[in-house]
Amino acid sequence: MNQTGFEKEMAFPPLPLSQWKPTKNTLHLYLQIVGKIRLALFPPMNHWWNVALYVSTRGLTTRPIPCFDLALTRFSGKPAPVRENAGTVEREAYSQEVISFGFWAGDDNIPAPAFYSYTAPEPKGLTEEKLQPEAAFWGESNGSHLALLMYDEARKAKSPRETILQFLESAYQAGTKRADWDTKKFVLKPL
Repeated sequence: MNQTGFEKEMAFPPLPLSQWKPTKNTLHLYLQIVGKIRLALFPPMNHWWNVALYVSTRGLTTRPIPCFDLALTRFSGKPAPVRENAGTVEREAYSQEVISFGFWAGDDNIPAPAFYSYTAPEPKGLTEEKLQPEAAFWGESNGSHLALLMYDEARKAKSPRETILQFLESAYQAGTKRADWDTKKFVLKPL
């Protein structure tokens, strides 16, 4: 689908972190408070899904409408070793091998919005895998690697949607290859 310049700008507006960092930090802290309240009041679910906030047409909601999120995780089904010094939340979140994908508005380590992916535990040779599109790269955060595609690179592309999908697919393929996942078992057979 060909978009006009205006449609493309509305679908992927500029998000320079320097212009809204105080707002982003305040929103982040507010959402942590809401998450802590949900953590205290709702019965636990695996991988802490009971504390997630959901994006709706009116903003963020706590209603259980799992229709859209800013992160997605695939689980291999294979148990993962417990991370050293992991707390309760991290032990549960990474109890299985995972490949996660998402969007991050930026912080002091990555000072601009970006799409990301990481594989945990990180398999040997992960960063030797080529990412697509050409603007994608491997970065380091907290002692491990993550695939990154900067938001501005995606929004400048002829087709931002296709560019993001290409990035996500290449990061997924890199993770499944190096972690030796049996992806054939994930394929659904027609009824």
